[in-house]
Amino acid sequence: ISGPGTNIQFAVAALAGPLVNLALWLGSWIILKRRLYKKKYYLLLILTSRINMFLFAFNMLPIPGFDGYNFLMHLIKSF
Repeated sequence: ISGPGTNIQFAVAALAGPLVNLALWLGSWIILKRRLYKKKYYLLLILTSRINMFLFAFNMLPIPGFDGYNFLMHLIKSF
C-alpha cells in the first residue's frame, strides 16, 4: 500500500479484506448454529463458513505479502 495517507489509514486498509472474510464466516456460522436456513442451502453455508474461516486466518498471518504483515507493520510504524 502506498500513496498519501497515515500509517493508521494503511493499517485499516490492510485489515478491510480480512474483516470481510471474518464477517462472512461469522454470519454463515450463526445461520448454521441457529438453523436459520433452508435444507437446500446447507452445503453452501458450510462451504462459505469454512472457506472464509481459512481465508481470514491465512490473510492475517504476519508474512510479507499478506494483509496481516501490512497491518502489523503499519500499526507498529504508527506507534
